[in-house]
Amino acid sequence: METENEFEYVEPSNVGEYYLKHVEAMKPIKSQPEGKSFAIQREGYSLALLREIADLANVGKKAVVVIEWPEVFEVQRLPDGSNTKLFYRYSTGDKKDRVEHSEIGDSVSDIKSIVAQYIESNFEDCLKYDKKLNAEAKIENVISYSYIQRRSASLASFRKAPEGSTARLKAAIDALVEIDFLNAVPDNVAAGTFETTGKLYQIVGNQGE
Repeated sequence: METENEFEYVEPSNVGEYYLKHVEAMKPIKSQPEGKSFAIQREGYSLALLREIADLANVGKKAVVVIEWPEVFEVQRLPDGSNTKLFYRYSTGDKKDRVEHSEIGDSVSDIKSIVAQYIESNFEDCLKYDKKLNAEAKIENVISYSYIQRRSASLASFRKAPEGSTARLKAAIDALVEIDFLNAVPDNVAAGTFETTGKLYQIVGNQGE
């Protein structure tokens, strides 16, 4: 007669420890009242990951945001029904200064340098990093995600990012869009004008910064 297999449960590996550390830190949001905040020490924590966890918790009218300060991350519960995207977009303070002094500041600076070099480089040199680069895009100071990704792959601020290089790259580009250094080119314009299905960005910032 066959018997059911017996399983022995053991302690889990430490894979996912970084993620679980953030989940544990965000547990107070389950019972957090409207209009109240709590703090998480910055060291060892990722703003991007904390915000993703907050977004997952924002079910129904619940609205939790994570705000970056020099020493801590403030986790604040907004009034129910608040739009968190608008909060992040129009939160008070100098957005440019916050971005440049945030945990992704080094990555933002690296992308600015990549952009400046892109503008100064000739078309043929740029093709080494993006073989699908459109000549018209180069003339119009339009840069591709692929170009930035390939140029940034070897840089320490991306390689050593605790959340991973891809997530860091997205966060840094999003930050540059937020401070109006880059503008995302609509997909229909990218396809129609620049003949690509890849993601493109119009360079609008001061490349001399």
